[in-house]
Amino acid sequence: MDKLFEEYTHEVILWAISNKYKIIFLVLVSFFIHFASLLPYVNLVLTKKLVIFLVSVSFFVIFKIDWRKILYIIFLLFFIVFIFTLLKEGEKASIIGDYIYGFLVLTSISYFQDI
Repeated sequence: MDKLFEEYTHEVILWAISNKYKIIFLVLVSFFIHFASLLPYVNLVLTKKLVIFLVSVSFFVIFKIDWRKILYIIFLLFFIVFIFTLLKEGEKASIIGDYIYGFLVLTSISYFQDI
């Protein structure tokens, strides 16, 4: 088990080194979106949910994640929404459903760019 963990951490470190500029850019974009949401009158438009959505979309765009992988994430989120619905946590399920809708829009845009 330790050998497997060491190999996995080695792969993660190699990935982080090879994508260090993308990671730095993602952090800068995230900070910019967050601090822009703190500005007066801008914070009326950039709500907390919209900031989280924009950062997650920028993650998909910066790392050029394929639309199929985004679709797998959507299916995982659908499963989480199903669990929250069974637990009668409708508000949390509704919030995650909003993100699913946004990710479906992102997936459809990515799909039509591949055609």
